[in-house]
Order: sequence, then structure tokens, then C-alpha cells
Amino acid sequence: MFLRWKFEHSKADGQHCWKYRRWFGYGRSIATVWANGVWHTWDKDGCGGENGKESSIAKAQFIAGNCAIRQGFG
Repeated sequence: MFLRWKFEHSKADGQHCWKYRRWFGYGRSIATVWANGVWHTWDKDGCGGENGKESSIAKAQFIAGNCAIRQGFG
């Protein structure tokens, strides 16, 4: 499965964020990273998985992406 980070507007809180999604199509978000370094992963049912806060967006994307893969995505 091909995954990518997509910059978009969060419907939940109105902020811009990065969503980890399948490369082809939009589907649901696997992980989300906000500009302040906060990240969340979502399980196969769309419920919260893991979360945390990193010092940069790049580090948050790296950690969240690895968590999502560990949870079975990817």
C-alpha cells in the first residue's frame, strides 16, 4: 500500500494539518499532524490509536508514520 502526507484543512477543528492517507484516492486519514507538532494515529475503525507531540512537523510525521505502519497500515 502506498501512503503519503497530504496538507489539508481539518474539518474537526478548522485548522490546517497534514493527513497520512493512501496514495491513490482519498479514503480516511491514518494519521494526522498539526503545525504545533502534535500527532495522532487512527485505528482501522477510525478511533484514536497513538498520539504525542514532537519538536518539529518533520519529526512528528516520521514518528506518526512509523506508528501507523506498526498498527498495520502500510
